[in-house]
Amino acid sequence: LLLVDIGVRGSFAIPLTAVYRLEKLKTSRIQIAQGQKIVKYDGRPLYIKLLKEELGFSQDNNVLNKDEVKVVVVKDQDSLWGFVVNDIRDIITTSSRIEDYVSDRPHIMGGIEHDGKTVTLVDIYYILSGFRTEDSQPLDHRIEAA
Repeated sequence: LLLVDIGVRGSFAIPLTAVYRLEKLKTSRIQIAQGQKIVKYDGRPLYIKLLKEELGFSQDNNVLNKDEVKVVVVKDQDSLWGFVVNDIRDIITTSSRIEDYVSDRPHIMGGIEHDGKTVTLVDIYYILSGFRTEDSQPLDHRIEAA
């Protein structure tokens, strides 16, 4: 699991199987195309989302006012998505059972106990499913260059 700080109280993790890369990106590279934050990344569009907002917490554009942002890159089919986080904390392995007592939201898989604290597991692919059209392409698939 990849432990991340999203700027709210609590611990959050993304399954490592979903992580394509970890990056630091200069915010000056982020452009807006058709209302979507995007970066040219390895010759392809990288769609930028703020993980905090995608999890339903209040909007926080302050993180984009920094010179650099930390991004968890996820590959979904042929698209790359970058989830901005405040910090990348750690990589952990655990044999703890996923408890669903914290999964009152569909984008949360549940929680595990780690070092005496509950860590909320983010269902990153559920979040991405909201950005696809019926033909399983990203909503902004028309954006080829930024």
